[in-house]
Amino acid sequence: MKVTTRTWFLLLSLLGFLRASCAKNSVVVTDDSRYFIGPIDAPFGFRMGGEFSLIVDDFSSTAKEKHHLHPGILVKRFKTESDFSKFKDEILSNPSECSFRNFYERGENETDVGFATTADQEDGLFMSLKVSKDGVQIKHKFGKGEKGLYFLMYQLCRSKNAKGFIPKEVRSTFTLHLTHKNYDRLGKPSYLTAGDMPLPHLFLFFTFSYGILAFFWLKNTRNMVRGEEGSSYGGGGRPTVYAIHHLMSCVLVLKTISMFFESVRYHFIRISGHAAVWSTLYYFTVFVGGALLFTVLLLLGSGWSFFKSVLKPREKIIILVVLVLQVINNMALIFLSVETEGERFYNYGRTILHLFDILCCSAVLVPIVWQINALEKAAEAEGGDNDTTGEVAQALKKAQLFRSFYLLVVGYIYFTRVGVFIFAAALTYEHTWMRYCFTELGTLTFFCAVGIKFRPISEQFYSQVPNDDMGLSMDVDDKKEPPSIEMASDQI
Repeated sequence: MKVTTRTWFLLLSLLGFLRASCAKNSVVVTDDSRYFIGPIDAPFGFRMGGEFSLIVDDFSSTAKEKHHLHPGILVKRFKTESDFSKFKDEILSNPSECSFRNFYERGENETDVGFATTADQEDGLFMSLKVSKDGVQIKHKFGKGEKGLYFLMYQLCRSKNAKGFIPKEVRSTFTLHLTHKNYDRLGKPSYLTAGDMPLPHLFLFFTFSYGILAFFWLKNTRNMVRGEEGSSYGGGGRPTVYAIHHLMSCVLVLKTISMFFESVRYHFIRISGHAAVWSTLYYFTVFVGGALLFTVLLLLGSGWSFFKSVLKPREKIIILVVLVLQVINNMALIFLSVETEGERFYNYGRTILHLFDILCCSAVLVPIVWQINALEKAAEAEGGDNDTTGEVAQALKKAQLFRSFYLLVVGYIYFTRVGVFIFAAALTYEHTWMRYCFTELGTLTFFCAVGIKFRPISEQFYSQVPNDDMGLSMDVDDKKEPPSIEMASDQI
């Protein structure tokens, strides 16, 4: 256990110090066989007056004179990321297409090294790397009409008369040192892209929002444990607080802390371009909080603590699988943060990240489906006899609560994993902060809805939980159950 803890600490430290900034960054490309690399680093939105600096070191290429290749770096403006994707697909489908041909065919000497220029017909900056030389530099201040979303790319272009594909043995090596800077409305420098500039205040707002939610949840659960007046949610009797409610409290506290770290992290990136320590703290709390959130959802879906004190073997397996997937998912997040967009591992890491995230979300639904099926079977079995105690109605109310919980989880997954991404694709470069805003609004709403559905209420609404120490559990498939929390759904 000591080795595991130390390993995680080193990985998180590596994350924080290697990829703490999204504004000051270095990109290293070594023996890369791709003739087109892009986007290099994340696209950056420049406001009017924004500044861009690029220094190229250690450039070399194995291209020979017979290949008729012209290496160059282009910083080009696009309206959206979708437009860049279409542009990239055209380049990759036809190697004879050159992204910067309009620049170097305007009369400049192609043998010149590192001339940086803008073309009247093009939105962007171009740097020629025809002849190798260290320290080639671009510096540009964006004036009126030049603001927008810019993408950095590298390409080996063929001459107009050249035919065929670019040989795979041609490889490129270089190091880029990038600095992006904007200025806010008060004239203060900001190293955040235009769409991220409101994020420090946005995350601070959600810090208070989650904090208020956690405060009232903790206050009421504490009062319930102490049996103080004013702590009942209605329904008669003294509310009962189970272990799952304390785990839900931990989720809220960790979410509040992670939002605070995220706000401070973006604040330091804004003012200095770096936030090493805060990035480490943020990713650590996100890892712990994310794993705990999925665990709580799985436990809620299985009815643990409410209906039974011990999980079934298959439910334990599901929880173990989800935790393993969460570890892999966060490992992918760490390596993805260390890598720079445009480098080879970035695309693989992003694919793995989305794959395991979807698998985790899908696994959460499994115990909920099991619980619904078990309750429906119990209702059918009890309906075969003369139901004089209302147990069939109770079982159906339980099933109804879990159906609504199932729909709630599905809605949350689709909203945060699909809907927000579709919405973000339609946003302009200055409004990308709205993607994070809607994600957190959806999460906050989801937390409130789950808290209401599974809030502590009178013990008479729960199934009896065995108090033995032998690990015996009460299966809803085999035993009839007294009234449960689901009866409270009529009051929601």
